[in-house]
Amino acid sequence: MQVPRSNRRQSALVEAAFWIAAFGTLVLTFVFSLGPAPSALNGFPIADKIFHASAYGAITLTWLLAAVWRPGRGGGVIAGDALGVVVAAILLGSAVEVAQHFVYRDAQVLDAVADAVGAAAGLAVWGLVRALDRTTPP
Repeated sequence: MQVPRSNRRQSALVEAAFWIAAFGTLVLTFVFSLGPAPSALNGFPIADKIFHASAYGAITLTWLLAAVWRPGRGGGVIAGDALGVVVAAILLGSAVEVAQHFVYRDAQVLDAVADAVGAAAGLAVWGLVRALDRTTPP
């Protein structure tokens, strides 16, 4: 059975949007992590940790959806390697903390822990979406 052209075009647009989101989360995280510290990081006592967890949760979730699996499409370019995406996000967070030392930012171990918590949360959300999916054949 041939897929209608409009469905293929829509699928390609969705695919592009997920990849743009995946790379966009990386770029924004680098800009905010290695540039001047945003003033919102001092808004309340754990604002910095929430920012870290949110950023790495978003990175993990968008990369899982773009590269590993998403509803309606099934497996992506690295299907079956969700753990690799999570480990990469955690290693990235740790590397950025080390890099912050060299750009005169405050590198903290607890920031790396918050990054890991965020990556785990991104995995959990992705797992929930995958468990609730009824559109993708097994």
